[in-house]
Amino acid sequence: MPTDRLDNTRREEILDVAAEIFGKKGYRAATLNDVAKAMGFTRAALYYYFENKQEMLAALSDMAGLHLMTQLDKRLAEDGTTLDKVRGILLDHASAFIRQPRLFSVFQAEVSELPTAARQRLESGERAYIGAIASLLEVGMDEGTFARRPAKPSALAMVGMANSVARWYRPQAGLSAKEVGELIVDLCVGGLTTPSALS
Repeated sequence: MPTDRLDNTRREEILDVAAEIFGKKGYRAATLNDVAKAMGFTRAALYYYFENKQEMLAALSDMAGLHLMTQLDKRLAEDGTTLDKVRGILLDHASAFIRQPRLFSVFQAEVSELPTAARQRLESGERAYIGAIASLLEVGMDEGTFARRPAKPSALAMVGMANSVARWYRPQAGLSAKEVGELIVDLCVGGLTTPSALS
């Protein structure tokens, strides 16, 4: 395996451990020593991959944002109805927060700790993400699939509901990840669609 691929794999492993530690201890309380110890590294070895704790947090934020935007772009490019696309986007979003709770909990909780450049990337990505969903909702309103409602607040509310699953979902609670994702989708889309669109 090429060295750069090994390095990328190891960076991802470090970030997974960092996300767990940041989630348990909080970003401010966590240290590079905590991450190095969990990885079986010396702190000096950790510097080969990351210069400091802020760089780790920025990388986690970028990783989470890229995942969501990639999934969104795939759904927008698919054939299918506007309703299908909205359902798919919401299901992907909720599923990401359920399946990678450590990553997305940190992504939500530690925004204020991000370095300026990373926070600006995050905010720019969020605007693009919400804007794309709002535009899709407007298409659905124009075609009569969705009831006429403010598009951007609707998009923000839907994404906020999907985000919340990272805080409360537990696998042993009786619902699978897929079932929880579909519940979020049904609640959101049911509040948007006109009766004729659901029949």
